[in-house]
Amino acid sequence: MYGIGKNIGGDFTIGGALGVFMITLSRILPAFTLAVPYIFGLSIAGQVIVVIFIASIIEEVFFRGALLGFLTKKVPELATIDSLNRVKLLIVLSFFLIGFVISNLMFQTGIVYAVLALMSLAVYAWWDKIPTLNMNFHVANIITGIGFGLYHIKVYAGEISASAIMSVSSTFITAIIVGIIAGYLVRWRKSLAAGIGLHMCLNALLYLGFVIVT
Repeated sequence: MYGIGKNIGGDFTIGGALGVFMITLSRILPAFTLAVPYIFGLSIAGQVIVVIFIASIIEEVFFRGALLGFLTKKVPELATIDSLNRVKLLIVLSFFLIGFVISNLMFQTGIVYAVLALMSLAVYAWWDKIPTLNMNFHVANIITGIGFGLYHIKVYAGEISASAIMSVSSTFITAIIVGIIAGYLVRWRKSLAAGIGLHMCLNALLYLGFVIVT
């Protein structure tokens, strides 16, 4: 289970730099398709809050934090009390942003993130009491990456089905690759701040590019 280390700025910057590299790579390799959804019915400010902040924080905390932690072996030295408390504080603070989304009539989007946040908070709060599946990290990271990809199929296509996967197959595969890379990045830095930096940089550059182009 990974928390948020003390070197938040350094970890976040390394993640952001990797995000810039991935954006550059996507421009060179068309098959490496990165995308963010346009959320109809929400103001530009609301979309920035959802796409750049809420999505980056909650998805990383859930997939690279709670889910990956649940699948792998417990390694006590990685999960210091301070680092786990920082994650719990971040989740609690994110509920203010989720509340903003719900108050702006984006109920379904807000509820999805609220559920992911609550599940993550439960895992972090009772980490010392819950059993884990003790999987090899590499296997667990691949599973988490696939889950990350399927989650984004639901976001982009509105459902998880064979036809939905085929309709956005390149985005699906890229999401899996990004998820797996983010897992190794968090493992290397021993901090979710790196994954959040990567995710936030990708979403910010992609979304701002989409707005400027369209």
